[in-house]
Amino acid sequence: MHQGSPVTLRLGFAPMPPRKARPRRTREESDRARSLATRERLLQATCDALVARGYAGATTVEICRRARLGRGTMLHHYPERQALMVAAVQHVFEQRLASLEEREAELGGDRIDVGALGCSTRRSRIARRSRGSSSSSRRGRTARFTAPSLA
Repeated sequence: MHQGSPVTLRLGFAPMPPRKARPRRTREESDRARSLATRERLLQATCDALVARGYAGATTVEICRRARLGRGTMLHHYPERQALMVAAVQHVFEQRLASLEEREAELGGDRIDVGALGCSTRRSRIARRSRGSSSSSRRGRTARFTAPSLA
């Protein structure tokens, strides 16, 4: 730079384009979304604990540890362990039903080949077991298995 020569600074600021107005969530909507996400975490952790440790090992403490949530949070959403277990079974059922409906839509409304989905093996195993003995006694109660029909 030469001494005595004026320096002009040109800052080429262009006007910012207007921000697109996106709909803001209300506090109630935000709370509802966070609550649903928490429930989803609890249900997923419950399913994981049931698969890994069985019903007896899937304690509420274990479920909270897997979900990385406090016990109070779990009790807020599911006041009893039984309610959490029922909700987890319903959650799995709804996921399975959705996947079956997707598969049915892919086939164009034809009947679903359950064997292709990997369901028939377990069901046939259970059916074979139940054919061998018509009822089983567990702790004095008699239970009878009837395979549900898909039709």
